[in-house]
Amino acid sequence: MSDLPNWLRAMHTGFLRSPDVSKEELEVRRAGIDLDRTQGAFDGDRCVATFRSHDQRLTAVGGADVPADAITNVTVSPTHRRRGLLSRMMEHDLRAAKERGDAVASLLAAEYPIYGRYGFGPATWVTEWSVDVARAGLDPRYAGPGCGGRVDYADADEVRELGPALHERLRARTHGVIDRTERWWKLNTGQLRFPGDGWPAEPFHVLYRSPEGSVDGLLVFTADDRWEGNKRPQNTATVLSLIGVTPAAERALWHFLCSIDWVLHIATGSRAPDDLLPL
Repeated sequence: MSDLPNWLRAMHTGFLRSPDVSKEELEVRRAGIDLDRTQGAFDGDRCVATFRSHDQRLTAVGGADVPADAITNVTVSPTHRRRGLLSRMMEHDLRAAKERGDAVASLLAAEYPIYGRYGFGPATWVTEWSVDVARAGLDPRYAGPGCGGRVDYADADEVRELGPALHERLRARTHGVIDRTERWWKLNTGQLRFPGDGWPAEPFHVLYRSPEGSVDGLLVFTADDRWEGNKRPQNTATVLSLIGVTPAAERALWHFLCSIDWVLHIATGSRAPDDLLPL
């Protein structure tokens, strides 16, 4: 535990972030790290490589809920590259994962070609779109979902209450989706924060409820505050998350986003290639 500030400093350095580790960050990160699954390489007292993993649940093809080894925070200092540090840490972690009975190992790789040597390969594809709202061909008289459902703004407390069950419904019907822990929801709604975590000002949360009243969709987005020389708003809405367990929910949330006054452009963020938006 006493090495954690040094380890975090090395992780920041590896990701080209300021190496400073505040007391607030240390406390928040310490609560989410399993030290038994955290590795570091040291040159004297200085940490020069980082690696950790944690439990994850993943929906396999066919709907099975399988245990996964989620790998994260992988860095090697530029001063110590090409010395086998990553290979040794990876080998240790994957051996432990096999002994636990984990079905797969997962990671988000900034440099994916590195990991083929360890048996990793692309698991899915994503795409992004930029929407010019004026050219989207939507009815400007839109006044809400026409299917009998409704769209409402929500606050972070509501999202923490209703979001987990909604996500689990999505995960149960979509292969490749991973679970979201209670800590994930706290971090992604701003309840847990630390300086430099990249959390923006509180985003907008929107819920879609079906005609029967069930929460079937959740949209999270931000909007800039940009005005052109003619003093007219030229705002872009950036989607942080949009999930829907029915096509009606997805359509309603996209249509709502495209109907907001002052929003002229939408940045969708990463979406599945078969997303309903282009339709």
